[in-house]
Amino acid sequence: MISTNSQLAAAKANQILGFYDTVPAMEQKEFTAGLVEMLSIYPPPVLDRAGSPSRGLAAYVAYPNLAKFKQLLDEWHAEHVDDLKRRGELRQNRERGSYRLLPPPPSPPPAPGDLANVHIPADHPRYAALVEWSKTAESRLWRFGKSSDGRDGIWIPLDVWQDGQAIILRSGPAAKERSLMLSDHVKRTMRQSDENREAAE
Repeated sequence: MISTNSQLAAAKANQILGFYDTVPAMEQKEFTAGLVEMLSIYPPPVLDRAGSPSRGLAAYVAYPNLAKFKQLLDEWHAEHVDDLKRRGELRQNRERGSYRLLPPPPSPPPAPGDLANVHIPADHPRYAALVEWSKTAESRLWRFGKSSDGRDGIWIPLDVWQDGQAIILRSGPAAKERSLMLSDHVKRTMRQSDENREAAE
């Protein structure tokens, strides 16, 4: 049984040779058979181009010549392979891109002390005032614990340490109405502690 590609090659060979007035060979049947055998090793897209009157073999080779035909067929086959590779890479990029569209993992739920990022050691002059402040402060804003060098103390947000920047928590309706600004009593206690320390120095 003749393969489908061999049948296509034979049809294309007759089409290609039909563009020429004559076939410059002693045995035209042998030339045609050789062209069919040559064409049969290439995929259909290459054969389609070979049979084109404007882009095929007849447009580039003035007189039928198997060697010249093969040179062009090899070039077109290489272009076809490169095109398939580019399409495959584009498809893979699109598939990889679809994974990047997945939503990010959810943030961890709020936890006590998760907003505290500054450690105040227990021997600091402001420590007592901050402990007093923590008794009424939002639980996410403070936690007792050790520093990286092992000292006991309290962890608080940088805003609280810098004394006075108001922050409204966005974790719930009730929290939105609370401010993290230090009370006047705590501020006075801190200022008194600083003044006593400066006087001692």
